[in-house]
Amino acid sequence: MMDRRALKNLALLRFPVMLLAMSAMLVVTIGNISGIADGLGMHLFNSARYEEATRLEMELSDLLVKAHRYSYGDRDIRRRDVDVALDIFWSRTNVVATPNYQKALRDANIMDAKVAVEMKARLPEFEAAIAKLTPGDRVSLRPLLALIREFQTRVNDMSSDAYLARRFQMQKMIERELHSLDSLKSMQSQFAGLVGFLVLFVIFELFISQRVNVRLKRAMAEKEALLVTDGLTGIGNRRGFETELASRPPFSEFSLLLVDLDSFKEVNDTMGHPAGDALLRHVAAALAANAAPLGGVVARLGGDEFAVLLKGSRHRAMDYADAALKDIARQISVEGKSLQVTASIGLAHSSDARDNALFAETLMKHADLALYSAKAEGRNCARFTTAEMIADSARKRCLARDLVTAIADGDLEAAFQPIVSLKTGETHSVETLVRWTHPRFGAIAAPDIVQAAEGANLILPMTLVMLDRACVLRAQLALSGDAPRMAVNLSPALLSMPDLAGSITGVLAKRKCPTESIILELTEDAAMSLSETVVENLEALRAAGVRLSVDDFGAGYSNLSRLAELEFAQIKIDKSLIRRIVVCNRTYDIVRHITRMAGDLGMEVVAEGVETEADRAVLLGLGAPFGQGYHFARPMSDLSLMAWLGERRADRPGPRLLSG
Repeated sequence: MMDRRALKNLALLRFPVMLLAMSAMLVVTIGNISGIADGLGMHLFNSARYEEATRLEMELSDLLVKAHRYSYGDRDIRRRDVDVALDIFWSRTNVVATPNYQKALRDANIMDAKVAVEMKARLPEFEAAIAKLTPGDRVSLRPLLALIREFQTRVNDMSSDAYLARRFQMQKMIERELHSLDSLKSMQSQFAGLVGFLVLFVIFELFISQRVNVRLKRAMAEKEALLVTDGLTGIGNRRGFETELASRPPFSEFSLLLVDLDSFKEVNDTMGHPAGDALLRHVAAALAANAAPLGGVVARLGGDEFAVLLKGSRHRAMDYADAALKDIARQISVEGKSLQVTASIGLAHSSDARDNALFAETLMKHADLALYSAKAEGRNCARFTTAEMIADSARKRCLARDLVTAIADGDLEAAFQPIVSLKTGETHSVETLVRWTHPRFGAIAAPDIVQAAEGANLILPMTLVMLDRACVLRAQLALSGDAPRMAVNLSPALLSMPDLAGSITGVLAKRKCPTESIILELTEDAAMSLSETVVENLEALRAAGVRLSVDDFGAGYSNLSRLAELEFAQIKIDKSLIRRIVVCNRTYDIVRHITRMAGDLGMEVVAEGVETEADRAVLLGLGAPFGQGYHFARPMSDLSLMAWLGERRADRPGPRLLSG
């Protein structure tokens, strides 16, 4: 009787005991599964932080490589590439130097994590060192190398420690989760014996598993989003954008827009990086807001450069660009100060590049051409790539490539145009002009030759060739009793090259040409530069006895104090003023005042573009002593110039050349 009662009581107790056991196991299971997800999330979170420390070494190395290639004259590396590498390194250093990241690195026993904090304090020095980089000048790399050497070993050590910490985190994560999975299997085996509650257990198990999967997917999605998101603006980054562009089939209908801010560097220089960051966030928001209704993809490629992918026609893309430009140009307030910036946009449509095997790269190049065109046309505008742009780009690349051979083989020619006295007609000096007949494109305009030389880092050797030709011609003229000054043009890019003066005086010494017989003509914008290297070059040339002339004076902004400070010997009034002097009273007054001002400063005045006798007469009445233009002579070869000078000597008795 007692046995039956005991069995009955045991049967009655079985259900609550099993229910209690199942509940306990269920609670443990839920806790373990939550621990799995939380542990995985924490490990992934810490792993991402350690990866940032590792990537800091990569960004530092990338900055060094690009700066090194740029200073060695690598044509594939532009100044903007180096600035972008600096911006990325700057952003990475700021992230790793934050207190949260520093604490995480210290907790992982990563040695010398504070090197990021020290580099953050020295970032302005990195920026200053980058600003001193000059194409083709290896010496300009030394300040940056000194800075990088100071931190390189410590950064490498921190990166190695971070890599080991990340591996340790992942190992612990795997071990922990394997242990948790073993526990789950054990519990599932025990629940298998509870047949009556198996269905309930399975339901709960499926429910919990679903929650785990959701949390795992969410954690992985967040990790993936971090890898393709720009940390400053919240939009996509270069990596995500390039992946998106590569996934677009060539025969799909879409446009690529490259957006570059106008004069953004001035904001950083005058108001600081926080203001620049606020402006970048404003631009990103404007681009994203206009792209969202159209299903566009917006990304920040780096620095102040953005990109947009937009489905549809050219017309749709241009409408978007116009709307985005208006929103970007709106004023914003940062710390009580108003900020405003404009942008230039280059657009390329997929249909223009789909026949090229390198579809994505070609599309980017086309958009970059259009962006360059937008900036050249005044900025704050959007331009689509045209067939003319593509052909012109191919032509410029061809010219830059063939110019190397032309200089080496002596295929560049020099033309010479006299500068004469407006009163007597006597020859005062002779300007040397570069000429090149390309085997495919024929006669190349001088501005295109200079542009090709600058793009190929050949502007210095080309200029020295022209200077050498001028020295040789002057020596030949001296045999017949003539000794004119010879004028040679200097590109603005030359003035930023260290030891320019040494290169020029070296040619003069080789040809035994007196320095005072050479006039170096500088464009007005180059002459007015406040760059330290430019000032040093000008002062060194003047100290060597070379006469300096401001070419195209009046075509742009004229800084009169700089003229007096650098003691220019000559001003050449731009032909845009001379051609209107007869018909415009205001232009007449401007030229009159320039002539008087130059005379008061002890500078010669040469009027460019004198085309008619009326021009000569008016200029002579204004007191301008010298003129240059087709009215007197066109640019000619050296032999033609000798004949021209000989005829003038025969027509007029006495010396005709002014050497003073």
